[in-house]
Formats: sequence, C-alpha cells, structure tokens
Amino acid sequence: MNKRAKILVIDDDPAVLELTKLNLNYEGYEVVTADTGEKGLKLAANYPFELILTDLHLPDTSGVEIIK
Repeated sequence: MNKRAKILVIDDDPAVLELTKLNLNYEGYEVVTADTGEKGLKLAANYPFELILTDLHLPDTSGVEIIK
C-alpha cells in the first residue's frame, strides 16, 4: 500500500479551497486546508507536508511570509 502524499492548501477563498481539495483528492493526494495564514502555519508546524500551496494575498499575512 502506497502512502498518499500530504498537501496543505492555504487560501482565503472557500471556493478555491474546495475546488483544489476536490481535484487533488481525485488525483490521490491527502489534502488539508486552511483559510488563514495563521491556521496554515499552525498546521505546518504540527504535521509533515510534502507540499504547501498558498495564496500570495491572505488577510492576515502573505504567502511569501508563510513559505519563509
């Protein structure tokens, strides 16, 4: 049994989060979402993700700051 890669998606647009999650789940990935940078950073600090996809413009921070 192959382990599914875990992806964190951070975006403040609920439609983008849902559509991205549905598409990535369909492709076989495990997807966790966050609607703020703060929530995304907490998740990233507590769980190992193979990939983080983030919006550049979030209400509480920028995507560039999250990646740093």
